[in-house]
Amino acid sequence: MCAQIALSSMLNTESVPANGEPRLVYLLVDVKPGEDARPLQAPVNLAIVLDVSESMRLPVLTQEHFQELKRMGHVQETVSDGVPVWTFKTIPEHIRREAPSNLEAVQRAIARSTEHFEKHDIISLVTFAERAEARLSALPGSERTRVIEAVAGLGSINLGDGTDMALGLDMALAEVRLHTQPGMLNRMLVLTDGFSRDPSRVQDIAREARSSDIAISTVGIGSEFNEKLLVEVADASLGNAYFARVPSEIPPAFGQELAAVQSVILRDVEIQVNFSAGVEMRRAYKVRPSIAQARDARRDGRTAAVSVGDLDPLNPPAILMELIVPTRTVGNFRIARVSVNSRDVGDERPKVASEDIVLRYSASGRQDELNPVVMNTVEKVPAYALQTRALDDVAMGNMAGATQRLRAAATRLLTIGETELAQAATEEAARLEKGGEISPEGAKELRYATRKLTQRLG
Repeated sequence: MCAQIALSSMLNTESVPANGEPRLVYLLVDVKPGEDARPLQAPVNLAIVLDVSESMRLPVLTQEHFQELKRMGHVQETVSDGVPVWTFKTIPEHIRREAPSNLEAVQRAIARSTEHFEKHDIISLVTFAERAEARLSALPGSERTRVIEAVAGLGSINLGDGTDMALGLDMALAEVRLHTQPGMLNRMLVLTDGFSRDPSRVQDIAREARSSDIAISTVGIGSEFNEKLLVEVADASLGNAYFARVPSEIPPAFGQELAAVQSVILRDVEIQVNFSAGVEMRRAYKVRPSIAQARDARRDGRTAAVSVGDLDPLNPPAILMELIVPTRTVGNFRIARVSVNSRDVGDERPKVASEDIVLRYSASGRQDELNPVVMNTVEKVPAYALQTRALDDVAMGNMAGATQRLRAAATRLLTIGETELAQAATEEAARLEKGGEISPEGAKELRYATRKLTQRLG
């Protein structure tokens, strides 16, 4: 066992009946830093990709602010594209101070974080709306004042009112690729509150970034962004996905991402499982730091490999595999061998930890008690899968299917003690049953929160 890695692999049961039918078992692979683990302290090549469209500049008003403006006569109703909308004649200064825009919150987050930049870090800043513009290019982390000055001037930028995230990501990807150096950690962090004009191109860029070992983390702000797209971008590039409901949640998300990058212990970690003859993997999920189906799992004969990104002790990875094991006679049999690999500076993949997975075939005909840690994870994954399929059903217009899956998700969530999420799923199902639409806020809460059900794993 490598001293930098603490590998723990557990089956949901230690034994199955011998000479019976093939059985479904679950394998949980948990990877954490070992006792001798230390941060790499590698320089970070970071590109901040920031939406500066008009919506990012608007004050984010609470219901109390709205009612106060209404009493003051500053609110009027107009019709836009046949839809009634509220507009504001003027916003008094005292309300304006209490209701910062999303852009102002981002400015504060970046300004506060500059003190954590190291001198060997490289910082780029790309802004986008209808057009994209590089405001900073490969600035050394020691030049914090220049970063603060560039951020302070974001309010005067005019790149149009639309939101073309693909332009910003494309420009930022070129920046990171141009300035990367051996041993660097390459990252992009995109913050947006709107839908992107070209989502298919955004997905292509995420795959291009992954092929260049560049992780893209996303921060979705408010309730009008495409959460499915931002989550997919983060998952495809092995980044993180954050949800900031209100401006005050933007600085913590930004700080959390920066802390995660600076805490990395090993780069480009991969979990590899070699199965014994007759063992079949049905599917695999990444279950920490968030739940996502491991669609990128590579299979070669009896071997499956899942890339889980850099090993960050604040967000250590874990995967869950559904396995079908064959019938066997009485005895102990190795059904798999789990290995954890990491890329070193020489671009190789030395094995850093491994262990055998042994299953006992029992003559008693009875199965042992189930492992509570593994089963706790197993019970949470279906809740995530059900709400994900429900939201996909909504996008395809299958409201009946979405309603059914939301209610099933609510039942699952209640079973595992997530009462607030269960209530949210129930409310959205009721809204659909009455012929309405799922609320943007509800969709985001369900998608992001169910991904995080396993964060307390282990």
